[in-house]
Amino acid sequence: QAPTANEVVINWNYFGASSATSQSYWLVRTGFGNSIDMTTTTTCTNALSTSCRVCIITGPGPQSCTDTNIAGSPQKYDYAVTKVSSDGVAEELPNSGDSAYRISVPIPPDNMVLAWISTDQN
Repeated sequence: QAPTANEVVINWNYFGASSATSQSYWLVRTGFGNSIDMTTTTTCTNALSTSCRVCIITGPGPQSCTDTNIAGSPQKYDYAVTKVSSDGVAEELPNSGDSAYRISVPIPPDNMVLAWISTDQN
């Protein structure tokens, strides 16, 4: 048996002063180094390397989204999360392209796993 990577899980803390506030977020993916269109409505497939929406999350507290439509190694994706306003429009990322809202994820080769955990609360 040769296990392969079949999902990417992205977790983030709420944006704002209170975790009790119900907020909506979009997680958007693109190919590594490409620009991210946070307004996209295209659903991700494993073949897409342009901007696509992985999921829409609503609720208080820490958030999580699982991307199960990924291509195998050596694919590398960029993910970005943004808060969505009450009228359903993605809000601008602070300092466009700010690395605090964007992460690059290389898909590991078969029989390997990649785990990255940050405890930075800033």
